[in-house]
Amino acid sequence: DRYGRWRSTEEAASRAGGPSMTIALIGRECDQHQQYPATLAALGDAADALGLDLDVRFIAAQGIDRDNAETLLADAHGILLPGSADMAHVAGQIEAARFGWLASIPVVGLSLGMQSMATAIARLALKSDEIGMKEAQPDARVASFEPIHVGEDGVDRKSTRLNSSHITI
Repeated sequence: DRYGRWRSTEEAASRAGGPSMTIALIGRECDQHQQYPATLAALGDAADALGLDLDVRFIAAQGIDRDNAETLLADAHGILLPGSADMAHVAGQIEAARFGWLASIPVVGLSLGMQSMATAIARLALKSDEIGMKEAQPDARVASFEPIHVGEDGVDRKSTRLNSSHITI
């Protein structure tokens, strides 16, 4: 089906027609189908369980900024920030999470998406755009998340991923 699950078209047709919900998934559709198919399958399963007619709108993270976030996301019922290994997604995910928070639209972050969401909340709470994830923004004045560096001896050189000496949420 459109969520990448194997099922009969008869079963899919019997579930259609319920209340409608739009989820803005911050990522390219091809990436989600190829690299993170479980996210789409979980959305499809949840929609089926609730009898929802789900519209997943894919929005490339690199195309989101503070000036266009409202235009791109205002009609979404929820925003999903998926995981990724691509730090180029972070800035757009942060802006999507920021907009969702300010517009009272529920936001869910998975892996990198959760880090982006936490960074957006820290920026809002502390009223500072100088907070950033060191992997994506090495020159950030205040780190929301820092990479874990394990030495050759196996000892963790940073005690936590969330650098608690900088921010407490």
